[in-house]
Formats: sequence, C-alpha cells, structure tokens
Amino acid sequence: MLLKSVFMGFLSFSILHADTLKECKTEADKISGCVEREYFSNRNLWIETPYQNGEREGMAKWYHENGSLASETPYKNGKIEGIEKWYYENGNLASETPHKNDEAHGNLKYYTEDKKLLATINAQNDKFISGKCPNNKA
Repeated sequence: MLLKSVFMGFLSFSILHADTLKECKTEADKISGCVEREYFSNRNLWIETPYQNGEREGMAKWYHENGSLASETPYKNGKIEGIEKWYYENGNLASETPHKNDEAHGNLKYYTEDKKLLATINAQNDKFISGKCPNNKA
C-alpha cells in the first residue's frame, strides 16, 4: 500500500509539473522525460505533450489559436486514463469524457458554450450504451 501511495504521489507530481520538464529534441529525450511542443504559425502554443519512457505520460494539452486551453488529456503509459476535458475558446467546459485503458468508459458530459448541460452519454469499453438530455430534449 505504501508503494502505491508513493507511486501515485510521483504520478501526481509529474502530471502537475509537466511544464518543468525539458523540451523534447530527440527520441532519446522522450525516453528520459520531456515535453514536446508544437506551435501555430502565429507562434502561440498549439500542443504540449509530456513523454516518459518513450510513451505519452501525464497531461497533454491542446490550445486554441487565441491561446486559451482547448483540451486536457491525461495519459498513463501511452494510453488515455482519466477524464479528458475539452473547452470552448471562451474557457468554458465543452465536454468531459472519462477514459479507462484508452477507451471511453463512464458518463460523458457535454455542455453548451454558456455552461448548460447539453447531454449525458453512458459509455462502456468505447461503446455508447445510453444517453439523455435535460428535460428529454434532443
């Protein structure tokens, strides 16, 4: 149990501090740990992806061209693990998708740009099982 707690603490530190990792310059950097960054033509950050042991590891982030956060995708051992979030350009949450072992698994939630719940969809093993909209409106 102690080992698991230590590992989870290290993983949390890695995810929260991906911005302190060095910039990826070679494939060898992706093994030792780095962050790969890509940019729009206007030089604003577009994609930020942390790597460890040659796999995506930690919170990958995509940005809108205006610089606001577009998405956050948690990776563990190269697979999406946890809640992926997408955002509108105004910063409001657009969707939340829980992932388990790189597959949508759980209640996916979609929101309007003005923060109202648009739909909830239940997924299991990357397959949609059921869904509902508030007030039964589609």
